[in-house]
Amino acid sequence: MYQSIRAAIKNVLDGITSIPEVHDTDMSSFAKYPAAVVVPSQNTADYSLTTAESNKEVYIFTIRLHYPFTEGQATADHALDMAADSVITAFRNRNILGDAADWVAPVPSIWGYQSRPDGQMRIAEVTIRATKYVENGS
Repeated sequence: MYQSIRAAIKNVLDGITSIPEVHDTDMSSFAKYPAAVVVPSQNTADYSLTTAESNKEVYIFTIRLHYPFTEGQATADHALDMAADSVITAFRNRNILGDAADWVAPVPSIWGYQSRPDGQMRIAEVTIRATKYVENGS
């Protein structure tokens, strides 16, 4: 499930014009900003003994948006505001991931700073919770 959901998330991000560079694994540097990286975070499962419709697996991914400080704090914050808003808006559509997940939701996000090989970055992390219903807990 991780592979298909990650690919579907990346596909959605590739269509967001305010994010010119998207990767499904972390990179040592980026050519364009804001840049996005999709990484798995955790998963949970809930299997019912009585009804197959209740069997579900939840996969949580982090979309980490990066913007360098070279143009200043305000520029980085405004660029990430636009990018994060675009991500949250796209993933409000419960069916945006198609067959990869039955239900998806953007959940609370975290903002921070990160030192990387290509410089000091302002980052915004948007958490995506993807639910997949499965038969017989398999």
